[in-house]
Amino acid sequence: MVGDCGGWFDNWPCEGDCPLAYACWMGEDLDTVTEVQERYLQVCEQAGERLGDPAAVGAFVHFCDDTPRGEMRRLLLSEVEAAIVGRRLALAG
Repeated sequence: MVGDCGGWFDNWPCEGDCPLAYACWMGEDLDTVTEVQERYLQVCEQAGERLGDPAAVGAFVHFCDDTPRGEMRRLLLSEVEAAIVGRRLALAG
């Protein structure tokens, strides 16, 4: 079963999400809660496989849940900007 509300909201349009699910939602042009959650679960599973730890994504999810939104966004932006610089340097070098 997808979702945790007994299926009540599975086909409703998605209106908000955590950063990882948001990337799935917007990046893949998904519409419903079901579509977003199914893709989110796939991404979490793939990340766990690549990292060698099925629960690895849990730390990120807990960080997102436990950190005040403004602080979380600031910290994530810092990480994204660092990754972009790293990729640009790798391409240039």
